[in-house]
Amino acid sequence: MKKKKLLIVAQNFWPENFPINSISESLINNYSIDVITGQPNYPYGKIYKGYKWYSIRKEMLNNINIYRVPIIPRFSGTSINLIFNYTSFIISACLFGYFSIFKKKYNLVFVYAPSPILQSLVGIFYSKIKKIKLITWVQDLWPDVLNSTGHINNKYILKIVLSIVKYIYKKNDLLLVQSYEFKKNILSLNSEYNVEYLPNPGNIKYLDEQINNELIPHIKLINLFKNNFNIVYAGNIGTVQSLETIVKSAQSLNKFKDIKFYIIGNGRNFNLINKKIKKLKLKNVFLTGYINEKYMPLILNKSTLLYISLKNDEVLNSTIPSKFQNYLAAGKPILASISGETANIINECQCGVVCPPEDSIELSKAILKMKKLSLSILDSMGNNGKKYFLKHYHPNQVIDRLCMHINKLVN
Repeated sequence: MKKKKLLIVAQNFWPENFPINSISESLINNYSIDVITGQPNYPYGKIYKGYKWYSIRKEMLNNINIYRVPIIPRFSGTSINLIFNYTSFIISACLFGYFSIFKKKYNLVFVYAPSPILQSLVGIFYSKIKKIKLITWVQDLWPDVLNSTGHINNKYILKIVLSIVKYIYKKNDLLLVQSYEFKKNILSLNSEYNVEYLPNPGNIKYLDEQINNELIPHIKLINLFKNNFNIVYAGNIGTVQSLETIVKSAQSLNKFKDIKFYIIGNGRNFNLINKKIKKLKLKNVFLTGYINEKYMPLILNKSTLLYISLKNDEVLNSTIPSKFQNYLAAGKPILASISGETANIINECQCGVVCPPEDSIELSKAILKMKKLSLSILDSMGNNGKKYFLKHYHPNQVIDRLCMHINKLVN
């Protein structure tokens, strides 16, 4: 039987580290896939070596055709930088992307939409031109997230963005959302939107049986873990993560020499967090910067607790950060400064301890509470998280459900 043909629109794609990479590689088993994407520049804001911002090129990855279009890089990630970055992709994907694939036929266009949802405009363009169905997988709620992150606070601009978002929702044949709260929020705008819940899949590389212990000699960080109570945060260092909270907590726990904090990653607030650590002269906090993803399963597996946090914000409370699924798969207790849907899941499956967001005092109390727990109790928490991952977030399950939604529209 001839495979159906999917056109995937994703501003960020391999070699950038986004879930759409593994999702696409899983979908290739059932569909023929082309991807329209930009020149890789996330998270540092610089075009990757071997690429040029103005180039148009075709690549192949595991039988996936990748069509790259010109894009203005993110640079430092300021609001104006991001506006140019997002806008340039939308224009390039419609203009240069079209000339790259204008002779090709597809059965469906699928948009993977972490911020910005505006890239679904590219999907709408191809849906109309190719006369095919459109699915967008919504990862952030716009325009609310713009206000939450502090990028845009002007109510008139937010109203304009909301009108564009409503247009996008209306033009989609199906909206997939990463949390139940997202579904409620979107349907509150218009109950006639076709919205289905589909969680982000975790990465099976984080499961214990996937850990490559041969990597240990290559990771100096693992040597620092020995004989300590290690709390690890791994992910984006941005505004909404409120990592100032854990820095304040580390300051209050400075006298406990065996409690160590590791902040792994990069992002808009990296320099700000680095300055705070230096200003406070903290010796128990290690800001590592970016670490290659191939090392991350081992690092998470060797940690004591895995930390997750978000600002105290109504919109953010409905979000499930993508790192959460991998934390669960790693089988380690989760320490969370968070509220909303993620907090509910942690409490439901008893995989960690939750404290109020942006409350460093309660976070410090939670750390000391968990430090007193026996190893068997901590292991039990980790195992509970892994069981929840296998039941709800295993990629095989998520991909099967995604294929079901696709097939309903193309058959």
